[in-house]
Amino acid sequence: MQYSALLGGFAIVLENGRGGFLSASTSKFEPQDVLAIWARDLTHATCVKVNHKFRIIAYGCTHGGCMLYSFDEVTGALQFSHKIELQTKHLLNSSNPVDTVETLCFSPDGHVLAVSWLGGGLAVWSVFGSLLFCTLDSTFHGSQSDVFCSKPWHVSAMEWGVEGYNLLLAIEKPTEDGWSGTGEIVHIPFVKSVLTANPCVANHHHLVLQGETCLYLSTADVISDTRTHLNDAFGIEGAGFDCQDGASSPSSTKHWQIVQYPQIYIEKNWPVRSVAVDESGMYFAIAGRMGVAHYSLLSRRWKLFGNESQEQSIYCRGGLLWWKEFLVIACYNMHSNSDEIRLYPRFSNLDNAFASEIRLTCSPFLINILDNILLVYCSDCKLTFYSLDKAEGESDRLQITRIQDVSLVPHVPHPLSVIEVTLSMACFEQGCVSSGISRVESLLINIGGKLLMLQRLHEKEKRKKMQFSAPVILASCVEGIWSSLKTSSTDKQHLVEALWLNCGVSGMKVWLPLFPGDDEKPPNFLSKRIMLPIQMSLCPLVVLSEEALVVGAASEPVHFDFSSNESDFLVSPEEPFPLYALERPAQVYLHHLLRQLLRRNLGIHALRIARSCSELLYFPHVLELMLHEILEEEATASEPLPDAMLPRIVAFIQEFPEYLQTVVHCARKTEVALWSYLFAAVGNPRNLFQKCLDDGFLETAASYLIILQNLETPEVSKQLATILLEATLQSDKYEIARDLVRFLGSIKVSDFDSPPQSPCTKTPVMSTALPSLVDDEDDDLTPLPQGIQSHSQSGSRISPRPPLTRISSSDKMRPYEKSPGRGRHMSEERSLMGKSSVSGRKSDSQEHIEGPEGSQHIVFRYSREDAPEGFFLDTILNRHARKLLASNRLKDLGRFSAYLDFNLREWLRKERDRAAIINDFIEAFLSVHRQFDWPFPTRTTLSTINSEPSSSTLRATFLSASGNRLSWENHEAMSNVMLDTADIQTARSEVELKVVQVEQSEASSVSFSLDDDPEGLEDSTWSYDTNIKDLDDFVGQVPGSRQADKEIRFLLQAMSESHCFDWSLLLSLALRDAPLVNQVIEDILLLGMDELALENFIRLRDGIKNLENWAQHECQGYSAFFGLFKSQWQALSEAISTVATRLAENQMTSRNTEQQENIDEGASFNEKVEVDVQNNEETSDPYECVLS
Repeated sequence: MQYSALLGGFAIVLENGRGGFLSASTSKFEPQDVLAIWARDLTHATCVKVNHKFRIIAYGCTHGGCMLYSFDEVTGALQFSHKIELQTKHLLNSSNPVDTVETLCFSPDGHVLAVSWLGGGLAVWSVFGSLLFCTLDSTFHGSQSDVFCSKPWHVSAMEWGVEGYNLLLAIEKPTEDGWSGTGEIVHIPFVKSVLTANPCVANHHHLVLQGETCLYLSTADVISDTRTHLNDAFGIEGAGFDCQDGASSPSSTKHWQIVQYPQIYIEKNWPVRSVAVDESGMYFAIAGRMGVAHYSLLSRRWKLFGNESQEQSIYCRGGLLWWKEFLVIACYNMHSNSDEIRLYPRFSNLDNAFASEIRLTCSPFLINILDNILLVYCSDCKLTFYSLDKAEGESDRLQITRIQDVSLVPHVPHPLSVIEVTLSMACFEQGCVSSGISRVESLLINIGGKLLMLQRLHEKEKRKKMQFSAPVILASCVEGIWSSLKTSSTDKQHLVEALWLNCGVSGMKVWLPLFPGDDEKPPNFLSKRIMLPIQMSLCPLVVLSEEALVVGAASEPVHFDFSSNESDFLVSPEEPFPLYALERPAQVYLHHLLRQLLRRNLGIHALRIARSCSELLYFPHVLELMLHEILEEEATASEPLPDAMLPRIVAFIQEFPEYLQTVVHCARKTEVALWSYLFAAVGNPRNLFQKCLDDGFLETAASYLIILQNLETPEVSKQLATILLEATLQSDKYEIARDLVRFLGSIKVSDFDSPPQSPCTKTPVMSTALPSLVDDEDDDLTPLPQGIQSHSQSGSRISPRPPLTRISSSDKMRPYEKSPGRGRHMSEERSLMGKSSVSGRKSDSQEHIEGPEGSQHIVFRYSREDAPEGFFLDTILNRHARKLLASNRLKDLGRFSAYLDFNLREWLRKERDRAAIINDFIEAFLSVHRQFDWPFPTRTTLSTINSEPSSSTLRATFLSASGNRLSWENHEAMSNVMLDTADIQTARSEVELKVVQVEQSEASSVSFSLDDDPEGLEDSTWSYDTNIKDLDDFVGQVPGSRQADKEIRFLLQAMSESHCFDWSLLLSLALRDAPLVNQVIEDILLLGMDELALENFIRLRDGIKNLENWAQHECQGYSAFFGLFKSQWQALSEAISTVATRLAENQMTSRNTEQQENIDEGASFNEKVEVDVQNNEETSDPYECVLS
């Protein structure tokens, strides 16, 4: 039994389990005057507690829940309000199910209900059923869940402290037979929202928690508004504190700014009862037992009353708030024994000399403000409106005008039952134009959880008074109200003008306006607003309407190891005490809102809202949530649904470009057994894959490939992966191509006959799995692709990376390796033979699939004998590499080799006489500068370059090398020109890449020497020792001369080792490194020339001449640089001429030998003479002889 003075009676529970309320017409409660009101359908009650403020009676029951009843205002009967109980998800890890409720206790402000059970356990709910804390839920105490769930606390009694900051528990220790009757007192500290004691408008838009000794600030949730305010008002950003967006940064969810109360103030005025924050979130004010104090985040300082007697004369009983630069306080003046509204300027000292006063006739209970209209609710159940204006000429004085009074006596059962009174811009009709008084459109009043709305009547207003209509009940069980302070926005008008309600266990409710389009007229029967329910898993404290987010606060367990350093803790490991940290969870509500509109056939409004929010970073996630939730709900339903929502949701998502991405992400996070239901609505996944290719969404197409691998045969998967690989290579998406190569390498020819995985069975999880083809942060439930193995076990064609070595003279002095396939005609012949052999292996059944840019692909079966595994991959990669090199795209070729583990050196050796040939030296030279953002030189930057060695040295080197390579000299001459060991070692040391000495004025002056940089080329992005995942130095970085220098030198090394001298010489000239140019020319002469290579070297000589002519007219800096190597060019020309002459003589000698053999076989003398004459004519020009 509990007595309630506000309700005027006793709440009772009888022995038989019935509950009711006893009231009497007199205060003596004589038996003949007592009236019993029984709670309907309540027969198993065990305890009772009354909430005076919300006029609710809570009955604890034997089934573990609580039944809450309220009073019917018409009949006075007890009517069921709502039920509070633990859900199954909260008791998954609990060994003891909840039983009879033993004790109940409401907090002093009436916003929280604590419940304990006879079998042990404690839970805290909000007044209308939002679960805030539970010791039986493992998620509430983390690593100590086993201890708390197996040995829950048995709370025999409990009571809230002053202002609800502490909960005191009397806990009995468990024994084998039950409870011992002895135990201890446990004290649990709490923090609460500032809305519970002071629900003013500004407090609704900032997440601020008040504790017993400090404030917890989380103003980052409205950081955009705060930054705008700071930039406009102060011209600064950040205001000296760390501002992070709580919705986008996961690490900021635990970031709170803690502001300690001033010790001088709290010692005399504990506890703090009310807290107010201004609209910018920069200024805070607190009111304790007596007096007030305010704090600035900009200065990090508190401001207190200088006169202690003035502080002790103010008792803040009706709350406080900020209006512009003034602090408004509803208080009682001890000196004058009167109720007042006081306004203190923020920039002045807290002193009554600077205060403006409003005398009241009754005690103020609540105050609120909108624009310049101050609303005061007093104990006589009347609302008084005041107009606030700054006094002319006085910055610290206000001009206060009383506008009118509105009586709430017919609607309020008791003055203290009014939870919140606020002015709002929400109204029933669209297009309401307020008069010159303010933007006020309605008056919202929360009376014991029932929300009443009094709409403003513009047509009946006279003079400056506002007229309101009769009240209308919008909702019940309302804990909080949020409405935007901004004016109507054309982009998000629906969300800005909506009214948001927190209804506890019923979730949130949104009173959403329905605006007609520009070219449509709404029907008369269509309501102008609609109330939509939204289920949320948190208790909302802030609603960010334009960001489509709801922000709350929760307790997260802190994991401690109690087994170590036990002496440091006040509790033993057997009875640990939970330690918690505050976190700030945020949830997106947009998908719930859109789904409710679609369910009510309001798709046009849903489409407008979604398009207005399409620029949000998490908008694709909103669409994915919509599809995923409806799929899980309908696909797992026990019975067919008469009106399925999935087709409607799919049609809605198709209106956005994220449709293909949404479908595949939803499928990868869904059980495979549900895919058939999903793709029956969205279409064939192969058609979606094809559409991704047509639209260029290659990352999304790669995700569809994983889906198709589970639905199609390995042969089809290989076919589609090949098409996608070619598309990614054409688009230079090498990150995707790398995964596709690995994917294709894992598919064996022996897998072609295996059946596809059934979409009605769940994919088994494989023990060795690689990452997915596309990185996705939300793919936690992604089924692993079939057939994917680790790279070391897959037998892939990709070979391990060879170590990167520097250029050495020993490598340069190795001769060319002659092979039958080096000639261009041989490669073409082998290519034609390969095509014919491939066409001969086509199967009878062929399928044409469209690839990128309309190309047709024919897929056929290969046998292991006819086509070695990986042959088609090599063909595709080699063809793309040839395309890049032929188009002078060296930078893309480097990225291609780095991402795909492409053996660039080996491939360049094969292509040195084909794709590595430069036909237009000028265009290739300019292409290098464009790709690497390489600056052109000036004449002043080349003054210190040394072009040694001389041409005579090069000629001697060539003669010695030619004698060694071609064996034209006798053994004695050859021994005279061979290099000794010391010369070889000297040559090796000279081959090291060196930096060109240039002045600092040149843009490329940061070129470096490998001797100075210990990392050298090994630190390059393309080096074989570089981790492919760490390509940030190359991809997406602003071009820098140091990075470009490293990349060019890496390519130069690869070209030199592969004997691609066209590019080697061109890159060395671009680097403007004279020793490198000399080294390349020396390598050409050292390697010698044969019949097949002579044409290439002649083309090299002609290319140099073309570069000299271009530089002379277009770039004087390069012209001066090329002029330093005239002797080298001359030595190269002379060497080419000498080799051409000697080759011509050898050919003539060979033909004479053949003629002599013909004579021996009986050839006539006349025929021999004719052949000799013809040969002499043909060999008159050595170049013509060789080139023929």
